[in-house]
Amino acid sequence: MTRIVTITLNPALDLTGNVDHLVAGRVNRVSDMHLRPAGKGINVALVARGLGVSVAATGMLGQGNQMPFVDLFEKHRIHDEFIREQGDTRINIKICEQSGQFTDINFPRLEISQENIDQLFERVSVLAQTCDVFVLAGSVPSSLSSSIWADLINLLKPLDKCILLDTSGKALEEGIAACPTLIKPNETELSELVGYACESRERQQQAAEELLSKGVENVVVSNGAEGVSWYSDSLVLHATPPPQKVVSTVGAGDSLVAGLAVGLSRMLDAETILRTSTAIATMAISQIGVGITNQMDFIRLKRKILISRNIRKPQSSMKQKEEGWKRIGYVSD
Repeated sequence: MTRIVTITLNPALDLTGNVDHLVAGRVNRVSDMHLRPAGKGINVALVARGLGVSVAATGMLGQGNQMPFVDLFEKHRIHDEFIREQGDTRINIKICEQSGQFTDINFPRLEISQENIDQLFERVSVLAQTCDVFVLAGSVPSSLSSSIWADLINLLKPLDKCILLDTSGKALEEGIAACPTLIKPNETELSELVGYACESRERQQQAAEELLSKGVENVVVSNGAEGVSWYSDSLVLHATPPPQKVVSTVGAGDSLVAGLAVGLSRMLDAETILRTSTAIATMAISQIGVGITNQMDFIRLKRKILISRNIRKPQSSMKQKEEGWKRIGYVSD
């Protein structure tokens, strides 16, 4: 079975609590709480496992509070390939008010040594011998260079790996220069990349085409309740989900990435991948945590996803591009 590898440099323990109304400077009573290991790549790994794919998760974990992560990996049969660093993985506190407003309190990040970074690159090289799809997800700790995602992409590209990059800011900008297979910015991240507002579908396509011209093969843009758009040299797809009551948006983007990674690993056609990925992301906002909690609800939700499709004439006839389309189902053999 094809394995997916997720890489998380900046995981966290997320402590989520619900209050009626948060008042600064006062004692606030939490009605219920939930503590869970998190991080974009870890969320992706969880959802991908739920879809039946073998997953290896790597990155950096603090030795001091690693057990919740170890227990999670064992429970979901995720291959634990994390490098252990001295110290504690950061803790993020998320307060949810009855109005739906969220307040995040993020504690300091783990300091990463160069020795462990070298070890991470060695481990990724070993995983690349048996795995074809790599998901590079999340922020970069301040102790590391913002170019680390680009460095990992440059390690994997000569090995003909499918590389999904989901990050933001300088790390995303530098990662794009290394030409990953797919990036998944949201509207805000896309606007920051190109330097102008991308609120309309037309502006988003213009921005995506600029990124495609730089060598990125696929640009998937998440637009919250308005859906998801997928741009490539050969087509434009847009998925519109049905209205959904929002319980929590935490992990929705990671769920989308997981669906994309699983679809690419199975070499499904782009429309099927987008429909499934959008359904997973839509289900995520209706619950606390990630994953498919009810299979029948998920199947019904997939059927309600509307897909619009626009075939475009490829701007490049290079064999490399054609092989890329075959790999993700755009072109038949």
